[in-house]
Amino acid sequence: MDNKTLGPLIKNGYTKIALFPACLGAPIVCFLAIVGRKEWAVGLAFGLFLGFLDNLIMLMGVKKAMPYADDPKKGFKIQRRYRYYRIASAGTLIILLSRQGYDVCSAFIGLVLTHIFLIINFTIIAYRLKNKGT
Repeated sequence: MDNKTLGPLIKNGYTKIALFPACLGAPIVCFLAIVGRKEWAVGLAFGLFLGFLDNLIMLMGVKKAMPYADDPKKGFKIQRRYRYYRIASAGTLIILLSRQGYDVCSAFIGLVLTHIFLIINFTIIAYRLKNKGT
């Protein structure tokens, strides 16, 4: 593999890639708890956890599909299976949150926030890989 790809990073430490976006949201949760919006802070914390779990499942699927680069149909099949795992885990946690009486809207905001931070993280990684190779 070329050193300008994300492949070696995912093979070696995809948990760091998934954990970083969730850690970026932690100060927001702390701020909301200090301000007095505890229901939003709890919902956002659950959303950040859900986003971390979603990112982890997605990156595990990418890691499992990487050996099949020569056979893309098999890799897509693996990714499709992991997509169903992501939907099932997110759906289960959202139903549990609503049954417990927590704010589901803030959980969705936490989920979206985690994915936005993941995109920012990938942008930073791509910038570093681009500058490392030149």
